[in-house]
Amino acid sequence: MGAVRFRQLPHTADVRLAVYGQNEEELMRHLALGIGHLVLGRTPQGPPKSSHHFPLPQDDLAARLVRVGNEVVFWLFAKGQVTVDVRLEGQDAELHLRPLSPRSTPHFEIKAVTFHALRPQARGKGGLAAVLTLDL
Repeated sequence: MGAVRFRQLPHTADVRLAVYGQNEEELMRHLALGIGHLVLGRTPQGPPKSSHHFPLPQDDLAARLVRVGNEVVFWLFAKGQVTVDVRLEGQDAELHLRPLSPRSTPHFEIKAVTFHALRPQARGKGGLAAVLTLDL
């Protein structure tokens, strides 16, 4: 799969997360794994035990990022399921999930992934980047 590409950025009240990918699917995967790493202190991994399929907004990368991020947050905090992979299928997304280990306690809780200052953009060599604000 390669290295997970994300970094935490300073923000006064929330958490800012920059994510990178060679394509949209990789960008979504790095968003999901970045969220997991931030709250658990390690990048989620391992074989999935279940999956969750859902539609994505059309023609709006920012809206798709927010939707995927909020699904990841919901499944982590409401259902105790950590996302280990994200796949895109046409206009839909699928989270690959596994139960949160009893010894994995989140360091903090994310309420939502927001649209605040979200401007996804193309990077050189065909890649994508986005900086997302996570509401704590």
